[in-house]
Amino acid sequence: MRFGKLSATTAVALCLVTVLIWVAFIVGCNTVRPVSLGLSDMTIDFDYGEDFSFDELKVTVSYSDGSSSEADRTEYIVDSSDYDKTVSGTYEITVKLKGSKISESYNVKVHEEEELWSYDGALKILCIGNSFSVDMVEYAYRIAESLGVENIYIGNLYIGGCTLDTHADNARKNSAAYTYYKNTDGNWTQQNNFRMGDAISSQNWDFVTLQQASGSSGIESTYGELNYLVDYVKEHLPENSRAKLVWHMTWAYQGDSNHSEFPKYESSQSKMYEMIVSSVRNKVLPIRDFNGVIPSGTAIQNARTSFCGDSFTRDGYHLSLDAGRYIAGLAMISKLTKLSVSNIEYAPAGVDGAVKAMAIECAENAIKTPFSITPSEYAEYPAPSEENYTRLNIELTQGFWDSTNTQYYNVLRVNDSLTDKFFGTKRFTKEEIPVGSIIIIESGWQYRPEGWIKDERQASRPSNVAVTRLEVTENWWGDYSLRAFNISKSGTPVIKGLTEEAKAAFKIYVPK
Repeated sequence: MRFGKLSATTAVALCLVTVLIWVAFIVGCNTVRPVSLGLSDMTIDFDYGEDFSFDELKVTVSYSDGSSSEADRTEYIVDSSDYDKTVSGTYEITVKLKGSKISESYNVKVHEEEELWSYDGALKILCIGNSFSVDMVEYAYRIAESLGVENIYIGNLYIGGCTLDTHADNARKNSAAYTYYKNTDGNWTQQNNFRMGDAISSQNWDFVTLQQASGSSGIESTYGELNYLVDYVKEHLPENSRAKLVWHMTWAYQGDSNHSEFPKYESSQSKMYEMIVSSVRNKVLPIRDFNGVIPSGTAIQNARTSFCGDSFTRDGYHLSLDAGRYIAGLAMISKLTKLSVSNIEYAPAGVDGAVKAMAIECAENAIKTPFSITPSEYAEYPAPSEENYTRLNIELTQGFWDSTNTQYYNVLRVNDSLTDKFFGTKRFTKEEIPVGSIIIIESGWQYRPEGWIKDERQASRPSNVAVTRLEVTENWWGDYSLRAFNISKSGTPVIKGLTEEAKAAFKIYVPK
């Protein structure tokens, strides 16, 4: 290489640089550096619900000169971010040497959850809750019965909107503040002015459930009394009780809910769900007295990814009286008994085959992954084919039916503030809406399927229905000879003038 003429100073500088480069290369070749990690003595088996630990782990660093040494705890990082103590399975743990790209991994296993219930001739469950526990247990007896359980005793201590703080205050004062609902034969009875301690001590329970009020369910600072309540329950159980304490994780509100406490979650359903999950992880699971979590909230959130959409509440927060309560009941009984609901025969009136299959799927997936959403495979339900069904042309009248009113035979117009929230259809016979017909209501709308056994004033009325698709069955007609529909939006806002929107939202298809 030719550089031309260089000054003496420049030539000397180039020589020095060359020498320094060679010296650095030689020194680098002779530097002892870490090349790999060896892992030993680590814990690889964990019980269900056990926190991850690497206290016994030994990390050995091997160097380029063939030597090795045990690393100090401050010299490496253990990444266990994928570990989930609430889901049995195998998880990869990665150990990384600080200041380098050298790492090594090993697998740990979370074992299956211990059996919560062994059939001894009876299934006895006590819930200490509020209206959300009422929703959960409504169909619990029928579900357990359909799964082959013969002796069932379900109790529910109820105060509307009751928080953990109020439960704790009632326990301290021994207050006769509860309505005690009981189901031992498929029918609910109630006793007023009941004490919590009396209910807890009255039976050799298999399970006792606790829960937070819905508005506080995702606010961790509201769980301060939970340890006290756990101790209170344990102290009041019958002697030699084998009862398991279980947490009921409730659901987030409907996306357009007008509940006064929804703003705590920025009126965001997804944020509320995430905060509920976080509260259970951080405030409930660390209490070792809890033996499990009933994932009703995740089961409902799973179902919201189905063709039913966000239609599982009757008022924006309480569960719909058919599919919503059914899903929560499936999650409860399947979780506690470990009995499979895959082929369950029972479903309440208003839940057709497609909704039933979706409900089972969503409850089972919630039990498998209780703290994360599993999208439903029933994402879409195609409209009935024109080849096999005819859509009825339904005329709507502003107002509503009330089969218990003296004017039971007319669409009522009471006053504008009430009347303008509803549209009423005509009254239909079984010949006009035969078994096999399909009723569809769009998300955000609901209907009340009024019914008349005889063309006369009735003693009671059916409840509102928000489930997206319902197949008309013999059970749906029952003893009714006439049926009509009151159509409204969820939350019953004023819908005056929205006749065409209501017609598009409510459809009846009859088989050809």
